Amino acid sequence: MDAAYSIFALFLGSFSVAAQTSPDIPELKDKYSSAKKYLIQELGKAELWADRAQNGVLTKHLVVAEWLRTDSLAPVLAKNIAYRAELPLIGPIRRRDQAFPAYAALRNIGLLAVKSIIVELKALDPNRKRSDKKAEHFSDPLLIRNLLVYCLVEIYDQGGHGRDLARQRIDLEIRNSIGTDKQRLINILDHPSLK
Repeated sequence: MDAAYSIFALFLGSFSVAAQTSPDIPELKDKYSSAKKYLIQELGKAELWADRAQNGVLTKHLVVAEWLRTDSLAPVLAKNIAYRAELPLIGPIRRRDQAFPAYAALRNIGLLAVKSIIVELKALDPNRKRSDKKAEHFSDPLLIRNLLVYCLVEIYDQGGHGRDLARQRIDLEIRNSIGTDKQRLINILDHPSLK
């Protein structure tokens, strides 16, 4: 069992003990803080994302990140949203959050992840070709664009108006943007999920 899972298991185990006795809040906060710091450090390593041999470790880290819902991971998750986990297919169709664990973790962060998603949408050049063969599994600009938009809509869909609220958020960002960033966001509004 790797360090992220160990820390997370200790953290969750503290809750079951706390249910039977009075909780030690400072101890729980320490364990949560340790898990969060470890994940931020590990997921910030570019070589972890690029090395397919590390797929199992990275996928475990992303599962823990999904549960911890820490907003400080949003920038690295948004940047690597199209990382595809090499997991066995369960059932006839694999769900988006199973195939792309960074997507699931980013979505679970919620509204605090919106800024990072917008930053990536502004930076994403849809005309860029997939050139990095080593990182080909998450370098397709169309896939990245789609996942970022789907994630934004799902985050705002908590109240049932995800598409409309996501459009409003992008419109607000367009008003505050100039040049290429503005044009890229205007183009995002043509995405089928936003119509």
